[in-house]
Amino acid sequence: PHYVSTIQPNPENKIRDRLELFSQFCDQAVISYPELRPYVEPYFDNVVHIPRTVSVENLEPSYNIGSEKPLIVHSPSDRKKKGTESIRGAVDALQNEFEFEFRILEGMDNNRIIETFQEADIMIDQLRIGTYGVAALKAMACGTPAIAYIRDDLLNKQPSELPIINANPDTIESVLRELLADPETLTEAGRVSRKYVEAHHDRREVAKDWIDLYQQHIG
Repeated sequence: PHYVSTIQPNPENKIRDRLELFSQFCDQAVISYPELRPYVEPYFDNVVHIPRTVSVENLEPSYNIGSEKPLIVHSPSDRKKKGTESIRGAVDALQNEFEFEFRILEGMDNNRIIETFQEADIMIDQLRIGTYGVAALKAMACGTPAIAYIRDDLLNKQPSELPIINANPDTIESVLRELLADPETLTEAGRVSRKYVEAHHDRREVAKDWIDLYQQHIG
């Protein structure tokens, strides 16, 4: 199921009108999310995917080895879209089984959020949208495993080593239960997450793709 469909209808007509307008002035389109390709390709002959980036060099990983009381964090930009209610329900259901702390990160500046990601053992991004966002990338760069809902049809559009822990509103309780029951796995998951961001979303590396793209047009 596409859980995002229960949130609100997308303004498809407006999106297509804008793409039609842009295509009259641009020869090429750059997308940061691979799932956008089917929407953009009807309007542009040349569509390039360049990944989203984070400042990996400014995000120090902190692997919380053997935490006695794991910290789970959730940073929702929009509670409904991120599935915060389902996350809250899963957390409440697990409080009697495990000892852990849960924090919703809202109304905080970016530096404090990063510090909290470094303290955390698990970061929950979203359970409805169908892909992962920049908040998940920042947490992963801090060495914290991230949970997000990745739609089935988008899994094969991601690198094969994608370490995102997949969960949706129906499975989040069982996914958290499994992680909390075996917390030692979180440290290795955090190391793998950091390596993934370094390989695919480091702004210093992705910048080379932008440079190559510009050189193709001005060369």
